[in-house]
Amino acid sequence: MNRRTMLRLAASSSIASLTGCINARFTVPPDPASGAYSHDFYALGAKTTGWRGIAPQEIRSNLNPELKFRPGRSIRLRWTALDSARHKIIIESSLGKTLYESEELSNRGETRTITFESSQEMTTYYCPYYPIQMRGSVLCTEY
Repeated sequence: MNRRTMLRLAASSSIASLTGCINARFTVPPDPASGAYSHDFYALGAKTTGWRGIAPQEIRSNLNPELKFRPGRSIRLRWTALDSARHKIIIESSLGKTLYESEELSNRGETRTITFESSQEMTTYYCPYYPIQMRGSVLCTEY
């Protein structure tokens, strides 16, 4: 194989690699018009192994799903005990300040609902009895 043939093969390989990169799928953040951050109601299931997403559809079956709010909205968060362990939900800031806290429950099938105004200081939700397994993030943004 002569030098010219080797250079052609190298160039072809580079172009093929570049084409693959260009055609690759990239994750694009949701368009604000899509409604991805417009939910005012979330439902979770409480189990010692983690929070289970129930509603809206985007979080269904996800473990410790990220909750996405727009700031200044009235948010209703309902959660149901999926086991007989003690649970409650706390929403806190990045500085560890408790912003909202529900009442405790410990009977399978029991439900609690809290309503609060969303704010950009919200970063985390968790159960204080299982703070490692039952912990999820909150994203409060216009987009």
